[in-house]
Formats: sequence, C-alpha cells, structure tokens
Amino acid sequence: MKLENQEKIWAHFQNNDRDSFSGARVRLDFIVRQIKDLSLGEGSKVLNVGVGEGYLEERLHELGYQVSTVDPDGRAIARITLKGIDAIQGRVEDLSDFPDQCFDVVVASEVLEHLSTDQLNEGLGEVSRVLKAGGHFIGTVPYKENLNDNEVACPKCSEVFHRWGHLQAFDVVDIYNALSINFSDITVKRTIWVEFLGRDTVGKVKSAIRWVLGMFGVQLAGPKIYFSALHR
Repeated sequence: MKLENQEKIWAHFQNNDRDSFSGARVRLDFIVRQIKDLSLGEGSKVLNVGVGEGYLEERLHELGYQVSTVDPDGRAIARITLKGIDAIQGRVEDLSDFPDQCFDVVVASEVLEHLSTDQLNEGLGEVSRVLKAGGHFIGTVPYKENLNDNEVACPKCSEVFHRWGHLQAFDVVDIYNALSINFSDITVKRTIWVEFLGRDTVGKVKSAIRWVLGMFGVQLAGPKIYFSALHR
C-alpha cells in the first residue's frame, strides 16, 4: 500500500468516524494503569504515537503527565492541540522533532501493524533514541491477524487494501524479536480487553465468552499482544 493511501485511511477514521475508536477505551485505560504503576515522578514525560480520538492523551494529561503525541494527520493534530496537548505532525519512523532521551515512556498501541518492515525497524530505532535510559516502551498489536480477512476493494479504482490499513501481522515471537534489537526486560503476552461495566446481564455474558475465546487466541474475538520493554 502506498504511504499516501495509508495516511488517507488513518485520516478518515480520525476525522470522519471517531466513534470507531470508542471500543479502544478499555485497552487504553489498561495502558494508563500500566503507566501509573511505574510510579514515575510528577511531570514525567510520555509520548503517544497515533492520536486516534485523543482519549489516551487526555487521560494522561488529566493525571499530570507531560504528554506529547505524534501523528501524520494534520487535522487530528490541530484538534488535540486545542486541548493543551503538545502535538507534532509526523511519523514514528522520524521523530526528529524530539531530542534524544527526552521521554520516560513511549506508547504505541495498535500502531506497529500499520508499518512496513522497514518503517517498523526505523520506528523502533527512533523510539529507542527518544527514550531516557531505563525508559519504558509499551503498546499493543493484533494477535496473529489474518490480513486477508479484512481486505476490501475500492469501488472506484478496484485497488484491494486492508480496511484499517494494516500491513503486517504479528505473533508473540515476532514482537519479542523486533523489540530485542533495541530493548531489554521485554514482556510480551497474548491478551484481550472487553467491556463489562455498564452492560446488562446478557452483555456481560457475551463479554465473558469473548474474553475466553480471546485468551485462547480465537481470531473472531479480536485477541491482542501486549508488550512492554526497557530502553537499554
């Protein structure tokens, strides 16, 4: 997929279909808890890669972290800047707007699957560069996604593409090996996040079933890989 087409997909969801990100809040709340559990000092600096609807940035900002974000879409960047977030238009494989060793935590949740192999390697190198020594890199990717299952064809030009713009799939070993080049103390595990709060009994039963299926890696449930690692 051409880079400009990939960015058009991101721009569509971030500006025209922001409700599509609402289901991510359980996952992002989990990431917020992981950052809080690090017991970092007041005003610690966190970089999030990929704005989405801006939920993660807003939650961390409310908790007193110095939050920055980077995303290729200018409209999403302009919108979140109005909320007091330090936002830069750019991509994870080029974080040149940020100096070396300036962040305590970098987050990339549901981002790496959008990158080509070259972009992934460059992006992980950039994350390593901007993290402080002992800084934390945490994030998620889909678990063993069958990319063909989400292929669609453009009705105008007939180009076939992944509906979310995913370019590659990962299993646990893939993520561990990719991280091991630049990071240490790596944790990688298959998991799933589902919503229970606010659901009726039937909804909770459905969530429980989805959780069990996801923990066994059944693709229908949408399992994820959670990773965390330290900058060497």
